[in-house]
Amino acid sequence: MSARYPLKAFVISRLGILNTPCNSLFPIGSFVELSDQRVARVIAAGQKHFTKPTVRIFDTDKREWGDTVDLSETEELKVSRAVEKGQPPG
Repeated sequence: MSARYPLKAFVISRLGILNTPCNSLFPIGSFVELSDQRVARVIAAGQKHFTKPTVRIFDTDKREWGDTVDLSETEELKVSRAVEKGQPPG
């Protein structure tokens, strides 16, 4: 591996980053925009797919937290993008 992927080998041996288990592309507590334009907060890492966390959807009309959805259990919803702090959805 080191001859073919020297940078990867360096990162593994020196920084340990690639050896760290990662089961979610989206950190817990981060905000994401879903494929239906709703905003949600990541509350758990994806158990089956690292791109499909469990999220709690924010109801913008009622200004309160709504349903909790495990995105790995539904084909209809997916994360469209991460929402950065101070960045409006859409």
